[in-house]
Amino acid sequence: MNAAASTLEKGLMRMVYGQTENFVLCAPLWDGIYLCANHIRCNHIKNTGPGSDWIPVLNCCIDGRCETALPRDTYIYMEKGFMAAGNADGTTTADEFSYPGGFYDGIEVFVTEPDMDTLEEFGLDLSFLNEMAAGVPVSALFRMTQRQMGLASDLFEHLVQADLELPQYRFLALQFLYELKTHGATALEKTAFVTKGQRQIASEIESLISADLSRRYTLQELAGRFGLGEITLKKYFRLVYGESISGYMRRKRIAFARQELVWTRRSVGEIAAACGYENQGKFGEVFRRETGVTPSEYRCQNIAEKTKEGPGQAFVSTCGAEHLQLSGSREDSK
Repeated sequence: MNAAASTLEKGLMRMVYGQTENFVLCAPLWDGIYLCANHIRCNHIKNTGPGSDWIPVLNCCIDGRCETALPRDTYIYMEKGFMAAGNADGTTTADEFSYPGGFYDGIEVFVTEPDMDTLEEFGLDLSFLNEMAAGVPVSALFRMTQRQMGLASDLFEHLVQADLELPQYRFLALQFLYELKTHGATALEKTAFVTKGQRQIASEIESLISADLSRRYTLQELAGRFGLGEITLKKYFRLVYGESISGYMRRKRIAFARQELVWTRRSVGEIAAACGYENQGKFGEVFRRETGVTPSEYRCQNIAEKTKEGPGQAFVSTCGAEHLQLSGSREDSK
């Protein structure tokens, strides 16, 4: 998936990978220092856009999961609240990025030279990030404090919305960097390393169970197919995807249902069956627990906005009638 770059107002740069929901938005904070927000909703992207020669010195995960390849065919995974710091070798960004689970939100700081003194006037030297990483061999992963996570989340939200001026982004970035330098972060000394073989098996499991959402596999079936014990199979999957197989599939089914409710004319019952629910009432119960509304309510709330400029107006006009018909159905039952 290649990137298409464009420059926005306020000096921000936006790189879109395929669909518009996959993008990186960058703010040139100072000469040679860039702050980026990664908003990814796919499993893989190729680093073909501007900035491929930038040197990452800080990577903070706001949500989702990002894979990092290590020497000797091993892997570690960034997840919510994790932070990778330092880059003493001056290694540039990778050729490709992988996001198990198909979504990732995070912020990164890049420099164009390994040694930057641009921030000296603010009493800040980015070399402190390398000093942090020096005490955590191989992974250089940390867990952010609650305050650090809050500051990083604010930076991410404002970058994604592109609602601030450049001086404001600089202020928020300095605030976050000072917090890191002053209080540090907790090193993850027991990071789980995943082998190439374990990663391959987990990926094959994910491909199988995601190919047809209407099909439900038992752990016994999967273990037999892959020649593993059930406990080992669950362990491999969680190592790569960060959650249980059942939790992962529930999230994937609900995401699919959301798309179908907004973009198709399929009935709630048809969508429930396509998501692997024989009982429409059970589907409605799970959907409401995950989203806060019933399927028909979700359709009515979202479809007008999605289709207001397209040919779907006839469908929008029937939404109220459909909601009245479905609101008394078993989708609302417990």
